[in-house]
Amino acid sequence: MVHYNSPERDSLSEQVARIFSGIYQPGLCRAIQLNMAWLDIRQVAKIKETYPEMQIVFQASSRAMDGKTPPQIAQGIRVYGQSINYVFIDPFGGRGVPFDVDSSVAMYSELRNQCPDLTVGFAGGFTGENVAQRVQMIMQKVRGSDFCIDAEGGLRDKVTTAYGDDLLSIPKVREYLQSASSVLP
Repeated sequence: MVHYNSPERDSLSEQVARIFSGIYQPGLCRAIQLNMAWLDIRQVAKIKETYPEMQIVFQASSRAMDGKTPPQIAQGIRVYGQSINYVFIDPFGGRGVPFDVDSSVAMYSELRNQCPDLTVGFAGGFTGENVAQRVQMIMQKVRGSDFCIDAEGGLRDKVTTAYGDDLLSIPKVREYLQSASSVLP
């Protein structure tokens, strides 16, 4: 999956086309996560039209959620219709900060209610040390395992304190995958 962010929102579909121009093959890259709050539906729909097999992920970041209730957020996401496939409840955007399980589950429940065809996931502070416990807490609260999880910051080693100045840690990734697989069906 490609994670993408750009300050130039009005030309998003053209930017994505430039990224994949001449190299896109179905199956090579199966998803793009748009790490930009409340994009123009026409831009997202054009990406889906150009790459119909591409899974498009909406990141419900702190910017997307700021000042909004779960029903308002779900209603806004519902407008994207068939143009998006996944929503990640990700209040901290890869910074490794744990999310509040209760408020994230409230968001999940509203999304499942208003957008039943979307796959909804949780992100925020998952590590190999805590993923099993946190997934079990989520499973108890949502009464099942109809969700996915995402990790980034908790699988990296900091080089400096600057955001993004870090390295992927294969031992952390292995621990995370082993621990997650111990509780997921």
